[in-house]
Amino acid sequence: GSGNEDVKVLDVLDLRNSRIGYQEIWLIHEALKQCFTPQHTQLLESNISLFPGVAYNTGSIIENMPINTLLLNDNFLDDNCAELVGKILNLATLQIQHVNLSNNLLSVDGAKTLSTVYLSKNKDLVKLNVSGNNIGDKGLVHIIKSLKNNAHLTDFIFDRNQLSSDACKLLSSMLAANYSIQGLSIAGNKIGDAGLALLNTGLKPNKGHLKRLDLNFTGSFSKKVVKEFLTIYLDTAHPVQELKISGMNCLPNFLGKQLSESLAHNQCRLTTVDISGTNLGSHLKLVSTGIIENKGTLLSLNIGYNVFDKAAGRSFIEAIQKNKSIR
Repeated sequence: GSGNEDVKVLDVLDLRNSRIGYQEIWLIHEALKQCFTPQHTQLLESNISLFPGVAYNTGSIIENMPINTLLLNDNFLDDNCAELVGKILNLATLQIQHVNLSNNLLSVDGAKTLSTVYLSKNKDLVKLNVSGNNIGDKGLVHIIKSLKNNAHLTDFIFDRNQLSSDACKLLSSMLAANYSIQGLSIAGNKIGDAGLALLNTGLKPNKGHLKRLDLNFTGSFSKKVVKEFLTIYLDTAHPVQELKISGMNCLPNFLGKQLSESLAHNQCRLTTVDISGTNLGSHLKLVSTGIIENKGTLLSLNIGYNVFDKAAGRSFIEAIQKNKSIR
C-alpha cells in the first residue's frame, strides 16, 4: 500500500525453501531494516526483488507491521549467516515470537553467534525450531544459556541435531528450572538409555508443566529407565497432551503393559500418541483400553510397525469404534 491506505498486519513472513544463503540473507536484512524501523521510514527508494515474484514498491509507508512468525527453514543458512539472522530477529518493530531455522547448515559457531546476537537479548521468544542442523551438544550449551532468562518460551524443537546423552543433562536442568516450556522435541537424536535417565531427573521437579514431548527415534532403552520415564511423565495431575516415543525399542509386550499401567493412574487427557515401532505385541489390547476407551480425548494415534496377534487387533478395532474423537 501507499499514502494513507490501511496497512494490514503481516503475521507470518514465510521464506521457506527459498535457496537463501549469505547474499540473500544480507539483502533481506537491508530491506527489512529500511521497511520496519521505529521511525516508520519509507521503503526502499527503488523496486528490488529478492526472489522471483517478490518486490517492494516505491513510496510505501509502513506505520506498524509486526511480524509474529519468521520462517527461514529449508535454506542454506550457515554459520556465516547467523549474525545477520540475529540482527533481523532483533529489529524492534518486528515483534517476532516464533522462529523456524530448521534444516539449514548451522553448527556450533552459528549457535553461539545466534545466542549472543539474538537469544540472550530477546525475552519474548515463544517458539524456537532449530531442527535438522548440526548444532550438537556444544551448540546446545550456548542456546540453553542464552534462554535462561526467557519466561515466555513454550516450545523448544531440537530434532536431528547430533545430540548425545550428555545433552540431556542440559535439557534436564532447563526443564527443572523453566516451567514455561510446554513442548520439547529432540526426535532423531541418539540419547540412549543414559540420556533418558538424565531427562527423567529434570521431569521430576518439572511437575507436569511439560505437556508435549517428542522422543521419536532416540535409541534403545532398558525396562527400568522406560518405566521410570512413563511413571514420571504420565503419572501426574497436570494435563499432559502428547506422547511420542516411536521406535523406543524395548522387549516385546513390555512397553504396552507399562504404558497401560501408567495411564490407569493418570489424570492427563492425551490428544496425540505415537507408539509406532515399539514392540507392543499382544499388549496392544491393554494400550487400546488405556488410551482409547478410558480417556475419550485422543485425536491422533500411531501404532504402525508393530506386530500383534488377531485378538489384540480385534480389541483395537473395537476400541476405535467406541472412540468418538479420534481422527
